Amino acid sequence: MSHPPVRVLFVTTSFPLYEDHWSGVFIAVQARALVKLGCQVTVLAPHFAGAPTHEQQGSLEVYRFRYLPPAWEKVAYGGGIPANLAADQSLWAAIPAFAGGLAWSLSRLISQADIIHAHWSFSGVVAAGLSAARKRPMIVSFHGSDLAGRMARAAIWAAHAAKAVVVHSSEMRQRALIAGVEERKIILLPHGVEIEAFSQAPGNLDMPRILAVGRLSQEKGFDVLLQAVAEFPPDVQWKLDLIGEGPESGALSGWSKAHGLEQKINFLGPLPHSQVCQRMSKADLLVIPSRREGFGVTLLEGMASALPIVGTRVGAMPEIIVEGETGRLVHPENPRLLSQALMRMLVNPESRRAMGLRGRRAVEEKFSATAVNRPLAQLYGDLLVRP
Repeated sequence: MSHPPVRVLFVTTSFPLYEDHWSGVFIAVQARALVKLGCQVTVLAPHFAGAPTHEQQGSLEVYRFRYLPPAWEKVAYGGGIPANLAADQSLWAAIPAFAGGLAWSLSRLISQADIIHAHWSFSGVVAAGLSAARKRPMIVSFHGSDLAGRMARAAIWAAHAAKAVVVHSSEMRQRALIAGVEERKIILLPHGVEIEAFSQAPGNLDMPRILAVGRLSQEKGFDVLLQAVAEFPPDVQWKLDLIGEGPESGALSGWSKAHGLEQKINFLGPLPHSQVCQRMSKADLLVIPSRREGFGVTLLEGMASALPIVGTRVGAMPEIIVEGETGRLVHPENPRLLSQALMRMLVNPESRRAMGLRGRRAVEEKFSATAVNRPLAQLYGDLLVRP
């Protein structure tokens, strides 16, 4: 006799505001994979001006909690909660309303769930009391920023209440242990990608295009990238497409103009995810200059597009990029080394093409969204039958 599907409630502070939106795409990818694996997934995320409070996104039912009048709901999205709070200190006054709106909406939905899966420590802290009171097992996923700075204390609180703690790289696992998370609770689960959404890049021989994608915030290191490309010899042909938004947007654009690079660097702003995929299919290499990463799903998306990667030795990148085989790795915050690694790619089209194809094969073999999330679906089932 078949069992009914496990009903999972994702509680998250970031999720696509519409089906093709870029924010929290990796959460949506995981949710869709779990549906394919037989789970029923509902999502609770913050509201933002213009987004519906309740909708069906394909196989996912999505609720968005209100916490202030729409014009003032600016805690989430954009550069992300930590960056938003750092850029505008007045947003701290909205945090109690944000937490209250999340808790109230969760209290209304929790009876429809068997498992609570909180994403990021803030969601975990808010969900902890309700999950215990309603006797619903809670899992919490950390995505990088949770285990740094002032958020680490919240992460420990959330981890204490959770039945399991999901991290996405060995570096994150180590950081969780150092922060005080119980080792028995930690599950290392990489992100996955929907490989069919990405096509292989054809290559631009005359004018190689470098692509960078991410929040324009300090931890992503795009200021280091601009310094690196400014060191290229004047006779080398290149273009840089930079996709994203965030608190560093004005400073980066201003630096580009001040150094005469406005004709070489295209600031494209935030794009729908399908357009990001299209840009990847037209690029020649992907650069990820981060100072800090939890995992870096953009890395897998670039590899799925058969792009070689130039990245930094942070997060999961050293575990995924094979030096000289699928990309190049440099230490973060070093414009000179980053410039040199990019130059080696630009002047060797055959080498970068071969690296990209090897990366595509690696993603197909190891990082299919359905395959990597199968242990998570199994964990849900295990939690429901434990005494």
